[in-house]
Amino acid sequence: MNLKAQFLTFFIIIFSSSLLFAQNLFSNGDFENYTTCPNGLGQINKVIGVESCTVTPDYYNASCGFLTNSPGAEGAYCSMNAQAAIPSGNGFIGFFGGMFNNTSYQFESFILTLDQQTVAGQDYEIDFEMFTVNRPYGPCYKKLVGDCMDFGFLFFNSSNPVTCPTSSFYPIATPPHPAPSVSISCSAISVGSWGHQSLTYTADGVYDRVLVYFFPNANSGTSACSGKTGHFYMDDLCIKPVGGTCATCDYNIDAGADTQTGPNLAISVAEIPAGGVSLSWV
Repeated sequence: MNLKAQFLTFFIIIFSSSLLFAQNLFSNGDFENYTTCPNGLGQINKVIGVESCTVTPDYYNASCGFLTNSPGAEGAYCSMNAQAAIPSGNGFIGFFGGMFNNTSYQFESFILTLDQQTVAGQDYEIDFEMFTVNRPYGPCYKKLVGDCMDFGFLFFNSSNPVTCPTSSFYPIATPPHPAPSVSISCSAISVGSWGHQSLTYTADGVYDRVLVYFFPNANSGTSACSGKTGHFYMDDLCIKPVGGTCATCDYNIDAGADTQTGPNLAISVAEIPAGGVSLSWV
């Protein structure tokens, strides 16, 4: 048999560096990576991949020595309690939401820049740890704000950004942001200890940003909500495809139909992933 004339069937296996990417769309969800240590309140912009949107969310990092001397009831009581059992590493973030009166509210919000865009039609799971302190007096009291405000994630694209308003108070009837893509009642958030929260979201488009914020619920316009506030803390955030894990990804790469080739014939491989590939003949 003349092997030079014999066409052989080859199968291409592509090993890509993209296989090593974390499946978590936001890789700094434990908030450990920062530019410089926080040395005061309102410094969430020091966290890599996070930027302040409304008012001044806070960044805390136990390794920076900031928590022990931060000012006010929030620093001395709320944040120190949150630090007592941080779910992951030394860093976490804090933000505020509350009713000013029967017609307006205020809140802090921030924006995440995703490492990978969402895929339209893909189901995602949003997991995170959240903490708040149930304190009879002062800014940490949370039980009532849970009946008046909810907490959510709004997915959007950098080409069509959300507006980050500068006012301190917003009318309940005309909130500054659209309805969130997915939300949870503040009443479901653990009090006095870190608690796991999990939400599911089906992406209706390709998005690379996420707004994290509070918004008034159906009870917000009642007199019972007037003056009710709460401070909340977040750590260990993971946004991943449903069924996946936060540490690894199990993408299946399809090289297309089997291709026949022979001596001195070339095969072209399109869509080379970032970081390069290695090819193996089987």
